[in-house]
Amino acid sequence: MASGSPDFSAAHSKRSVEEDVERESAPVRGELEAWMSRVGDEVSRARPERPDGVRDRAAEI
Repeated sequence: MASGSPDFSAAHSKRSVEEDVERESAPVRGELEAWMSRVGDEVSRARPERPDGVRDRAAEI
């Protein structure tokens, strides 16, 4: 590759996209981490109500 020319290799393109995704998703990831620190214990203990007529879902599938 000539000096000063852009690098259009597949490896460079993939790395650039991954870096963009990491940078752009950082705020959302931070918000999700903060939310989970507040509600994680409650969510991990939560059990949905079983709909009427459902007894053993694994056996029904």
